[in-house]
Amino acid sequence: MRVLDARTEQEYASGHIPGAIWLEWQKVLADSTMLVFKKLEELAALFAYAGVSPGNTAITYCAVGLRASVLYFAAKYAGLDARDYVGSWSDWQRKGLPVER
Repeated sequence: MRVLDARTEQEYASGHIPGAIWLEWQKVLADSTMLVFKKLEELAALFAYAGVSPGNTAITYCAVGLRASVLYFAAKYAGLDARDYVGSWSDWQRKGLPVER
């Protein structure tokens, strides 16, 4: 299992789920104006670089779950097992769970 933070680099640096890897949601897009995903091979390489490969699960999160859903769908499109943390960072903080900086 690999936890992926879809937020901006600044948000990630200000605090994130312990062990989470920063993979900003826009990095999966070939064309951000039309919201088109990169080619499957490029997505697979991007997720592999973040530590997610076949047989491994990606757990995506952002501030509230919206940007994380883009990573979730990109991972699924690339044939990977993925879950979206509904509630994301706001839920994590509300519960007072550990934060890594």
